[in-house]
Amino acid sequence: MIIVVTGTPGTGKTTYAKAFAAKHGYAYVNDNALIKKYNLSEGYDKIDQCEIVDTDKFNAKLVELISAARKARKSIVIDSHLGHFLPPRYVDTCIVMRCSNLKELKKRLAARKYSVQKIKDNLEAEIMESCVQDAIAKGHTVEVVETGK
Repeated sequence: MIIVVTGTPGTGKTTYAKAFAAKHGYAYVNDNALIKKYNLSEGYDKIDQCEIVDTDKFNAKLVELISAARKARKSIVIDSHLGHFLPPRYVDTCIVMRCSNLKELKKRLAARKYSVQKIKDNLEAEIMESCVQDAIAKGHTVEVVETGK
């Protein structure tokens, strides 16, 4: 099984993905560790306070990992806010984390010391269900998990 856990920052992706992987005995893959390990960053965006990642290069590396896992008959959980951009043929289930409690999400993002603008952008993405809509548009089998009630 290849599971992608995606969603807006602060919705609980990492907590959920690690627990899911541990419970089912799957390997856990974190996007930030992958970006760092394979030097997939093209620089740092000071305004958005994040690495600039070429999604094509990122997806190519994930496809390599997925292909190796399938060949070895291993299951993996990919923890990534970019995971829903993978072609659906490589993913069995795309779990999208949601936090419709915007006060809670804002609190989580503020605790990460995100800028006011970055918090606003992420809250807007959550209101618009951007990750859910992108995953559906891409053709993924989507399961939504709500946090922060």
